[in-house]
Amino acid sequence: MLENFGSTYSVTDSTPGSPEVTSDTQSCLFARYGGCTFNGGLYRVHTADWSRRASTMLAEAFPEFTFPLIPFGFDWLGRQFILDLRTKDTDPERS
Repeated sequence: MLENFGSTYSVTDSTPGSPEVTSDTQSCLFARYGGCTFNGGLYRVHTADWSRRASTMLAEAFPEFTFPLIPFGFDWLGRQFILDLRTKDTDPERS
């Protein structure tokens, strides 16, 4: 999945890290593209630290959401992109 993303969008700020082989998608994403900007600011990937900060801000702004939701990036409009780790069994609205 990250290979497709990396071949479609150009890193225009920062340098990608080496890809890690892990089953944990978010760790792999942060290790490879954490802190990188794509296509001149069109899209940015959080570092692991900024993801934790964004998660705290989102939890305060939207307390009605059940966490864990992991912000992994944002676009030029400030929209957050989030990995939803909730399971279907624990969220009755998603059933």
